[in-house]
Amino acid sequence: KGNKQKVGIIQAFMKDPEILILDEPTSGLDPNYQKVFRDLIFEEKSEGKTILLSSHDLLEISNCCDFVTIIRDGKVIASQSKSEIEKKSLRIIKVKFNVPPSIQKLDGLDFIKSFESNDDQISFMISNDVNSFIKFISDYEIIDIESENSNLSDTLMEYF
Repeated sequence: KGNKQKVGIIQAFMKDPEILILDEPTSGLDPNYQKVFRDLIFEEKSEGKTILLSSHDLLEISNCCDFVTIIRDGKVIASQSKSEIEKKSLRIIKVKFNVPPSIQKLDGLDFIKSFESNDDQISFMISNDVNSFIKFISDYEIIDIESENSNLSDTLMEYF
């Protein structure tokens, strides 16, 4: 399958079209050729080409696309720039407390979408309202804190 994909990609790029329409282009390609494909996409984008990419590979979408349209059951359920989708993405913050807040204090806070408690450490999934979260945890003695953004793949999965 990989060699057929390579030939298909070469054929698509060979005529130097202004608009490229690609369906699952990296399916069956090994990681090296996936990188070659991404490099080709970036080169074409830098030349002002329009690329329509249909894919179930969320990492591929995250790496290659500027604008995302999500279709489910034949209907468009979301269509916006990648940066707009990323703004909606949740942030994961792990906080180790000297004495953690009670579960009751965490329930009902709009900026905390979910949390998981493990002894004195709580992993929070919060909206981008970081200021409210910081104000809330500032009432507690913090031993350690880690933050990570969920990636675009995680955010896109929320639509399914």
